[in-house]
Amino acid sequence: MYKRTITDLGVDKVLALISRYALSPEGEQAVRQSVFLTDESEIVHRQQCIEAIRFLIQSNAPLPQSFCDIREVFAFMTDHKGFALDGEQVFLLAQYLHSAFSLRQFLQCDEKGLVANLMDSFSDELRSFAAEVDFTLQSPGTVKESHPAVAAIIARISQKRSQRTAYSQSYIRQSEHARGSNPVLRDGRLLIPVKVESKNLVEGVIHSVSQAGSTVFIEPYSLVNYNNDVVIAMQDLEIEKARLIARLSALALNLEDEIRKISSQIAQCDWLYSFSRWSIAENCTKAILSKDGSMNLINARHPLIKVSCVPINLYVPPSIKAVVLSGPNAGGKTVTVKTAGLFAVLNQIAGYLPASDGTSLPVYDSVFTDIGDDQSIEAALSTFSGHMNQISFILRKMTPSSLVILDELGSGTDGLEGASIARAVVEHCTANAELTLVTSHHDQLKQYAYASPIVLNASMEFDKRTQKPTFRVVSGVPGQSHALETAESMRLPKSVTDAARSYVGDQNLSVSAMINDLEARRISMKEKEAEIDRIKQALEDRQASVSQLESRLLAKEVALKKAQDRENSSFVSSSRKKLEKLVADLKAGELTKEKTKGVKSFLDELDSEQKELESQTQDLDQQLQALSPSDPGFEIKPGIDVLCGSYKREGSVIRSAGDKKWIVAIGPMKFTFDESQLSIPKRDKRFARNTEIFISTPMPKMTLDVRGMILEDATEAVATQIERCLVHGVGSFSIIHGYGDGILSTGIHRFLRESRSVESFSFARPEDGGQGKTYVSLYLS
Repeated sequence: MYKRTITDLGVDKVLALISRYALSPEGEQAVRQSVFLTDESEIVHRQQCIEAIRFLIQSNAPLPQSFCDIREVFAFMTDHKGFALDGEQVFLLAQYLHSAFSLRQFLQCDEKGLVANLMDSFSDELRSFAAEVDFTLQSPGTVKESHPAVAAIIARISQKRSQRTAYSQSYIRQSEHARGSNPVLRDGRLLIPVKVESKNLVEGVIHSVSQAGSTVFIEPYSLVNYNNDVVIAMQDLEIEKARLIARLSALALNLEDEIRKISSQIAQCDWLYSFSRWSIAENCTKAILSKDGSMNLINARHPLIKVSCVPINLYVPPSIKAVVLSGPNAGGKTVTVKTAGLFAVLNQIAGYLPASDGTSLPVYDSVFTDIGDDQSIEAALSTFSGHMNQISFILRKMTPSSLVILDELGSGTDGLEGASIARAVVEHCTANAELTLVTSHHDQLKQYAYASPIVLNASMEFDKRTQKPTFRVVSGVPGQSHALETAESMRLPKSVTDAARSYVGDQNLSVSAMINDLEARRISMKEKEAEIDRIKQALEDRQASVSQLESRLLAKEVALKKAQDRENSSFVSSSRKKLEKLVADLKAGELTKEKTKGVKSFLDELDSEQKELESQTQDLDQQLQALSPSDPGFEIKPGIDVLCGSYKREGSVIRSAGDKKWIVAIGPMKFTFDESQLSIPKRDKRFARNTEIFISTPMPKMTLDVRGMILEDATEAVATQIERCLVHGVGSFSIIHGYGDGILSTGIHRFLRESRSVESFSFARPEDGGQGKTYVSLYLS
């Protein structure tokens, strides 16, 4: 991709924004160096991988840890072949590997296997190395005193020190030349404070004299061996620590190739993870790759515009080869074409865009731009010649699959000549490029677009009531520059604007009148369409109400029939009992064959009547079942609200999945339902409102490092971390505060104890930082 395109569209700034979501420096660098793909299958594969990771992030999968920076360690290993690593470098490698373990564990949660195998399995030697480092070292790379070999030497040092102290105190008590009651420590050796007048009476080595000159610090010859024992033991301790670090360094150097391979895989995986987190934070949708060359941006939001961002809707049919976008100054023309170009690039980098479902773009082989002022004193280029220089480059390099974006085409020179050049350039682009987006104020170019079947006029809407642009794109209608209105809003003297208005030619007035007439017709048609939609909605609501009423009436009828059936059944049962009693009575008397036959015939007639009533009830039940949710009784189409499943959760239909199945969005998640599982919610849709919430709060880091901060700044950082976690639904994180004097850890624990959002907190495991790190769990509603 051309550097000019990256700069003009702000691609580098957007990638820098996305790189903040990376877990590792390698991932951050990979995002900033993202590749513009031109192969459709590669774009689709990236979309699928990002979709899989998005699902994992939004599910209960354990999120991966952030990575420490080991690039300097790699540089040292490259520049100093054969040199041993120090403890800090070894410790960083182990921490890096633990983060790699957590990332692979996260990816392994992908049951579909799209990202589960992006990282190779780790060798036993690698895991053993990380475990041994955890057992031996602590942050920032010093040997743990709890290590068995080190602990034994520390115990010996303690013993030697105790012996030395005991002897020194005994010496002082027994000596009449000593001053004070305790020995003093100088350069790691215990010395006896001796009165200056007695310095020649004590045999030993004089080390120093007090500032006042009244005391001499002497190491008696009898104390030398005790001091030497302590010094030798401490040297043994340093030797043992160095030996342990040297062993770990040798292991790390043997694993260098494997660690470097893991680092390259982490860069790839973290690239996907960064774009996944960004796409969730920005409420992005997976773009559709159009096959026919059409472009359809639905509620497209420029990722760099956070305040008062007006979503852009722009549809370019397959038959259109160029769009001429006109309208008021500062009305959003440049932002619109920049957004379209930026989305084309992002679509072929990741396939996810901050827009609504249904957004589609074709796959371009290149994107060319001429946006901004190319004036250059050094290159002796004026504004116009600078533009012509870049446009000349574009016309030579573009292909039939290129996207070309030209801002303020034909400006900076004579109006008539500039308009003629602009038209000729657009004609050339329509014949040699996939799509050309042009912004312009030239009426000649608007007229050309109006007459050409392959060029589309579009404009930025202007509210005449407020005399301000609305930043909405109006397709099919050219726009006026509204330069005079803009000048008036900038408080130019009225005499100047009145004079300017009188200088506008008749031809310009006729063109303006034509545009005003088209705009008036567009507004009138828009109002009529709104009225038609309102009437249609009212009819649909009425139809749904009538259908519901019919269902209730039929249900009532069935209920009445069932009540009647129960009464008839009761009557039959009662009659049967009476007749059976009659038969019994007849048996008691004289019984004839004719009497018995008559009784049985009566019983058969009653049974037949009961079966007929039951059959009628069954028919009514079948009619009611036909109106049940198994047959919706309404047209399912994208965009309507429905109730889903047995729990009747409300969602919005996205698109058909084929075979009488529909994809429905419930909140941020998408599900597939059978047609029989959908029904209309019981509410008046005329008062429905669609609300979208955009979260600008950054994603929290899983590990917050407050070392080096004062307590006030540290607690403020923790409060901000808790807020970000609650906004993004992250239930836990950790805080690195270090050991120090305990001021940070005590103050932070006090703050966490008083926070209503904190469920629990505790010091980390010994192998993960111990009392220098705190785990925090939050309440998530």
